Amino acid sequence: MQTYIINGARSAKSKKAPLFQPATILDLVVYRKENKNIQHIKEMKVDVLYRALPLQVVRSSVALFIIETLLKCIHEEEANPALFVFIVDILTYLDECKTVPALLPQYFLLALSKHLGFYPHDKFTEATPYFNMREGHFAEKEALQYSLPASMSKLFSELKEINRDELEAIHLPYPQRKELLDMLVIFYTLHVENFKRLKSLDVLEEVFRN
Repeated sequence: MQTYIINGARSAKSKKAPLFQPATILDLVVYRKENKNIQHIKEMKVDVLYRALPLQVVRSSVALFIIETLLKCIHEEEANPALFVFIVDILTYLDECKTVPALLPQYFLLALSKHLGFYPHDKFTEATPYFNMREGHFAEKEALQYSLPASMSKLFSELKEINRDELEAIHLPYPQRKELLDMLVIFYTLHVENFKRLKSLDVLEEVFRN
């Protein structure tokens, strides 16, 4: 995560402003000085040119949800190429997919948890039917707090097995999708320090409810 100063970016006549819309992927040449909190940019251009994402409400709402989540989760300055490739890939998919899958936000949160270090590696079985969100694994017994019911634990486990390109073919009723998304947000609050409710969540739920 880096902070840059952009001279004149907020000016009404600035040609730079469109470059800094949320989720825009840029190619930058920067001046980097160690021990400086704010860096300067020498050259910049759009690296990925979106076609649909900025123009369609559903796509832009999901993009804002993705960006807000990332801002709450990523704080370190060290490079993380695998995470960067994942972010570019999910945003490019969001722009290019024929129809935005209703399960894309849930898929994103679960996939991101792998990069953040708290992805659950086991799965639902008859012997372990309860997912313990605090411990991050499926358990034999239901804990007093933070355990999902067996039905939701099974759905959560099934989401782990879904390939991203299969999402468009899956049609899950809105109440189940909302419960799964709410559960994943709670999962994040338990594993990401100072992770608070996402402001974009209400917009996202309204968009997919309709």
